[in-house]
Amino acid sequence: MLGLIENFFKNARIPPYFTPAQEGLSYEDVEIRSGERVLKGWLLGEGQEPLIMVHGWGANREVFLPMMRLLAPHFLLLAFDVSNHGESSPYWPVSIRVFWEDIGAAVDFLGEEVWLVGHSMGAASSLIAANTYEKVKGVVALAPFASTEEITERMMGVLPASLRKKVLKKIEEEVGFSLKEFSPQNYICRRKIPHLIIHGKEDETVPVEDSLRLREICPEAESFFPEGEGHKSVLVSEKVLRRVEEFLKKS
Repeated sequence: MLGLIENFFKNARIPPYFTPAQEGLSYEDVEIRSGERVLKGWLLGEGQEPLIMVHGWGANREVFLPMMRLLAPHFLLLAFDVSNHGESSPYWPVSIRVFWEDIGAAVDFLGEEVWLVGHSMGAASSLIAANTYEKVKGVVALAPFASTEEITERMMGVLPASLRKKVLKKIEEEVGFSLKEFSPQNYICRRKIPHLIIHGKEDETVPVEDSLRLREICPEAESFFPEGEGHKSVLVSEKVLRRVEEFLKKS
């Protein structure tokens, strides 16, 4: 059982290959303290309004380069690698709560009201952060899941139901919180701030039904469900990037 749990929490620690320089952008390397962990990030942009970018599981800050090119003229951007991702400090076990803690550290690092843009696990944790950290003024969630417990069960794939329950219980012992309770669907729209949910209809990693559920819970949230887009393509899709820009500039 322990080996199974250890494998479950493994993620590829892939450092960024490209930097904002490849997009013609000047940037500064920064370090953010999250407890005893050190998070590596980039600070860039010509605007005054701060915006934090949060990648998903197994990724790094590089995934936001196309969006940086679009938003850098209008915002002060902070993109960072979550603990045990990219160039940030090793840590075990990484969970959605660790993502949430690291977002809090990034918010404190900037020290003023911020926007959040997250993808996948970064989107789910950003929804929780936006509704728990007072300095967050709005959030864009790209391909979020609704329930931490459900997404964890999905990742177990072919395991029998009886074993999945045992694994879930063991995971909760390791991370120290209830997966069912620490879920975006329990936090979204607790605060009356702007929310934008974007989810590709062809997403095979996190089904679009998760975001449809979030919108049902939070009908005041704006939403966009583009045809022909999958889990990763929402990060580079021109129509998605323009929708994000439009939302942020008007809100």
